[in-house]
Formats: sequence, C-alpha cells, structure tokens
Amino acid sequence: MKKKSQQSHQKKKKKKSKEKDKAKDVPPEEPPEPPPTRIVDPRLLELEKSKLTVLLQLQSLSLQLPPLRDNTDNLLRQLQYLRSDTSTDKVVCEVSGNFMSSRDADERIAAHYAGKQYVGWKLVRDKLKELQKNGHGGGGG
Repeated sequence: MKKKSQQSHQKKKKKKSKEKDKAKDVPPEEPPEPPPTRIVDPRLLELEKSKLTVLLQLQSLSLQLPPLRDNTDNLLRQLQYLRSDTSTDKVVCEVSGNFMSSRDADERIAAHYAGKQYVGWKLVRDKLKELQKNGHGGGGG
C-alpha cells in the first residue's frame, strides 16, 4: 500500500514540475504602456470647472422646488377659499351696479338706497324708460 501511495505522490510531483517548466517558457507579461500624456488647454479646464459649478447650483435649486411647489399649492387653496367665501357673500345692486354684502346691517342697506350713486342711477334709468316709452332712444347702447 505504501508503494502505491509513494508512486502516486511521485507522479503528482512530476506534474507540478512540468507545470512550472511550462510557466518558465512563457515570457512574463509586460505592464501596459501608460496612456500618452495629453496637453490640455487651460481654457478647457476652466470651462469644465464652470460647468460643474453650474450643475451643482442647478442641483441645489432643484432640491428647493418641492417645498416651494407645496407652498404655492397651499396659497392657491387659501385663495380659492377666500374667493368662494366673498363671491357667495356679495350681491349686485341692479340699479347702481354696486356690490353689497348680504351680511350688511339694515342701516347700511338703507344708506345705500339713499346714497348719491343709487339715486343718480335711478334717475337715469327712469328717464331712459320714459324716453323709450315715448319712442325716443333706440334702447340705449
């Protein structure tokens, strides 16, 4: 048994020595040549630097957009709420064309009907109706 193991051990040694001999026959690889050095124009370097600076500024600004967009959306919602609140509250006077609040006190409404604008427009509209009734004026406008 020992002979067989010694023989196999010797065969393994021979294989290893053959592999070493093959490795010796192959010339060692030469290191790759370094790339040729290029002469770079300093203006090109400056442009590259400014390009990177602008890109960094752009990235910084783009990170600021989402909060600004959220703020704008909130302001628009508030404006819509205010607009809808005031539009339902207002009533247009059919004589003078003034806006009046439907929440106004009776005194304020009475003051509007006694005011100069309301009285002046009332006279103009009454005169127009009278002229149209007599056949004068083609309907105004």
